[in-house]
Amino acid sequence: MSESITKKTVTGVAWTYLSYILTKGVVLVTTAVLTRLISQSEFGIVGFAITTMSFLDAVRDLGISFALIQRRGDIKEAATTAFWISMATNAVMWGITIGISPFVADFFREPQITTVLPVLSASFFLSSLGGTHDTILHREMKFSRRMIPVLAESFSKGVVSIGLAMSGNGIWALVIGQIVGRTAFTIVAWIIVPWRPGFSFSVPIAKELFSYGYKIAIDNLISNFQANIDYVFIGRFLGDASLGLYTIAFRLPEIVIINLCNVIAQVLFPAYSILQENRKQLQDGMLMAIRYVSLVTFPAGVGMALVSRPFTEVVFGKDWVDAAPIMAALAFYGVFLSVSWNIGDIYKAVGRPDILWKTAAFEFALLGPVLYFLAHESAFAVSLGHAVVAFIVSTTRLIIGSWLIEVPMPKILRQFVPATVGSAVMGLAVAGMLILTAEWPRALALLLLILTGAVTYGIAMWGLERDKIMELRMQFSSSN
Repeated sequence: MSESITKKTVTGVAWTYLSYILTKGVVLVTTAVLTRLISQSEFGIVGFAITTMSFLDAVRDLGISFALIQRRGDIKEAATTAFWISMATNAVMWGITIGISPFVADFFREPQITTVLPVLSASFFLSSLGGTHDTILHREMKFSRRMIPVLAESFSKGVVSIGLAMSGNGIWALVIGQIVGRTAFTIVAWIIVPWRPGFSFSVPIAKELFSYGYKIAIDNLISNFQANIDYVFIGRFLGDASLGLYTIAFRLPEIVIINLCNVIAQVLFPAYSILQENRKQLQDGMLMAIRYVSLVTFPAGVGMALVSRPFTEVVFGKDWVDAAPIMAALAFYGVFLSVSWNIGDIYKAVGRPDILWKTAAFEFALLGPVLYFLAHESAFAVSLGHAVVAFIVSTTRLIIGSWLIEVPMPKILRQFVPATVGSAVMGLAVAGMLILTAEWPRALALLLLILTGAVTYGIAMWGLERDKIMELRMQFSSSN
């Protein structure tokens, strides 16, 4: 990448990651409290509703936000057009969700969904009010400012959810918390982003935005099917209690690994879009992203799998201990997913978002039958199936990325060597400490396991990647 774009990218990742750490720290603390106040079945019912909404959420803005980020001209007029499109489509999605709620309740055999889903889906309309402001922050790579509404959402949602749960409101603590959080994000976004929508609408610009965005919307829809089909099958065949366990088991891999990939994608897509005409810089940027992402996600996944049981006992309570093996399998699912996650930003930046939905369709064709069969066995079996399919699909995406911007596959694979070696060293150290602390108090053992993993991996990385660490530090220092 060019020096200026590299500095923006490094700074953007730093600010976005700080926001991510703070936000997900609040989420984890909130979840730890709520698991002691709300039952597995109630978590499962909200899981039914969120799963249903996710399918509509994938296409609610028709990919317009991504088109606005990628666009290079007429931004003010395009932003106003995008705002009104988003308002209209999100209002329609809210209405559709209300209309289908009885059918969803019948499918999952849970009558309470008919009252939960219409209220929870109000977040669609609330999201549309601040969605374009959020897109502008992404496009301009102002990630330090974006941290403000993100934190406002997390804190308000956590405080309200815990407060209502302690007052005995059960499932509604989760629902109202979501609505309050989304409202807070929207209000703060309007405060910190000076842009305001006009009362105009450009049909030619709308067509241009849609011609790019619909391909991403198709990918989002297929990706959401494959990302949520496990929840559908578990809820249908194993019930709300099993879905509650699976939802909590997914929480840590999602926070530590999957959302990290999302965080980096928020920065890389606008950066890649700026560099879309410079093939050499795109190649360097892709290799750098692969290397640095793996340095974080590989040890996170290995460590999480090893400490899943003590972590579950300490953070969520012994009633949730059955979530531990599910969490371990999903940790490796997250690692395999992270291997190729940001390759999709290359597809979008070079104007080939169609590859996204085609690979997503391939993934869904594999995942659907596998998870349908495994969901008749157990939630743990489903998590294993997820991991295997993620490995196959990520390999495929890397091969396509290698071909698309002409980077030899061996050169790509070499980027994973430091993370693989360092994670193996760390894994051996943590496994040994697990044996040593088997009879220790769980909280003390967990703390020592985490410290052992962090110190061991840090030493390994200093030996393997010292030059890269110093280079990254210099880039960050010079960008401030």
